Amino acid sequence: MKTEFQSERAFTMLELLVSVAIIGIIASVAIGAYSEYTYLGYDGQAKNDLGNILIEEEAYYADNATYTTDMSILNGFNSTSGVICSLLTANDEQLTAECYHPKGTKTFYWDGQAPIRIEER
Repeated sequence: MKTEFQSERAFTMLELLVSVAIIGIIASVAIGAYSEYTYLGYDGQAKNDLGNILIEEEAYYADNATYTTDMSILNGFNSTSGVICSLLTANDEQLTAECYHPKGTKTFYWDGQAPIRIEER
């Protein structure tokens, strides 16, 4: 039998508030880390697309002895969704190109010199 002075086992309001605060702190750290990984993914897509453009441009150059600024005639190149690529200059001696993703943090440039140049946006 229970008497009036015996209490039931339960969490106090303070224990619940501390638990919620700890969960909030852990969630904020996790969301920050997730955001960083998504930026890395967008930047990776842009860098990969630039590499694919370079491969297709070299194939075009092998057939035509010049580079092109018209990406529609690069048969094997399909841009990743959201990635913006531009062929800045193209002639029989040089090719310059850039790619970036609007949600990423970097722009990738190729100006005929290895390695690919990277700029923070």
